Amino acid sequence: MSANETSKGGSNRKYVIAAAVIVVIAAVVVVVFGGRDPATELVRGLPEETLTVEAADGTAVELTVSNASGTEARNTGFNGVDAEVVADTVLFIETAHSATSPLQVENLNAAIELAFFDADGELLNVFEAEPEEERSITPQERYKYVLLAQSGFFEEQGIGEESQLLGGTLQPLQN
Repeated sequence: MSANETSKGGSNRKYVIAAAVIVVIAAVVVVVFGGRDPATELVRGLPEETLTVEAADGTAVELTVSNASGTEARNTGFNGVDAEVVADTVLFIETAHSATSPLQVENLNAAIELAFFDADGELLNVFEAEPEEERSITPQERYKYVLLAQSGFFEEQGIGEESQLLGGTLQPLQN
C-alpha cells in the first residue's frame, strides 16, 4: 500500500467523522426543539383560559385562548409559528396600558387576523396579515386587548362590528 493510499483512507475517515458529528448535532436539535421552531413551542406552552366575546348579533361566544400577555409571547405573536398551531390557537394579548404601539407581523406561516379592542372591551378594528408579509399593524385608536387567530376565524364566530369582550376565566376587563 502506498503512502498516497494511506492518506486517502485517513482523509475519508475525517469526512466520515465530520458527517457523524453533524448527524449527532442535528439529532440534538430535534430532541431539544422537537423538530419545531422555538416560536411554535412558545405558543404551545402558553396557558389556556376562557374568554367570552359578545358577537355582533348579541350572542355570547366562549373562546379558549392562549394568554400571550407576557413580553416574549406578545412580541412573538404568530411570527414563525407552524401553520397547524395557528389553525388551532387563538392568542390573547393584554397590554399594560392602552396603547398605540404597532404589532409587528413577519415570518407568518398562515394567514391571520388581529382584532383590537379598547379598554372597555369594544372592538376597534380587525386587520388581516398574509404569510411571509412583513409590516407593522396599528389601529387608529388606543387599544388594550388583541386577539390573534387564523384568517376567517372571527367571521366564523360572528365577531365583528359592535362585538365586545365580556370576560371569562381571564377577566380582562377588571382594572
